[in-house]
Amino acid sequence: REGDRLYGRGSVDMKAFDALAMQLIKNASGQQTVPDLGLMLTFDEEIGGKNGAARLADLGYFPEILLNGDGGYNHAVIHAEKGILKIELSANSNSGRHPYPWEGENAFDIMVREYQKILKLFPEQIRATDTDNWYTTCSSYDIKVKNNPFSAPHYAEMKINIYFTENITTEQLYQKIENMLRYVKISKISASER
Repeated sequence: REGDRLYGRGSVDMKAFDALAMQLIKNASGQQTVPDLGLMLTFDEEIGGKNGAARLADLGYFPEILLNGDGGYNHAVIHAEKGILKIELSANSNSGRHPYPWEGENAFDIMVREYQKILKLFPEQIRATDTDNWYTTCSSYDIKVKNNPFSAPHYAEMKINIYFTENITTEQLYQKIENMLRYVKISKISASER
């Protein structure tokens, strides 16, 4: 602490909420009529929540009121969270030499064409802003290619994050994407329901 400020990893995300919740429970425990409340801290939100919140639900924890102390935006109360689907695409090809592209296919070009199909599923992404972001977003990362010095890439891979707002399951979204792709292999990295 420095003055009235708290510095540290996660202090503006859920760690501050954790500290506040523990203090509120401590304060409530001193009341004459102790309210029925509890604090459960989970650890795997960024990788799907299956061993955290989903596991608690599997164990039968369904509170009347649930406060999730994650960050939120602009100090607003958030009433829902986007689903998350992380996938990987890969393409193999017989590529041609650089001056003779007609001798084969460029695996990276194949990947880009298939990625463009996925992006077309989420046209409202361009409307998302810091203050209005309840739109599905899709972004690529960890893009890799393999080629020899004289030819175009014969292998390409790309990971994709999709944060979706639609009332659809991660499996339904995965199947929708898989069914439209023709020239790449798709695999699921992780998934978290909306």
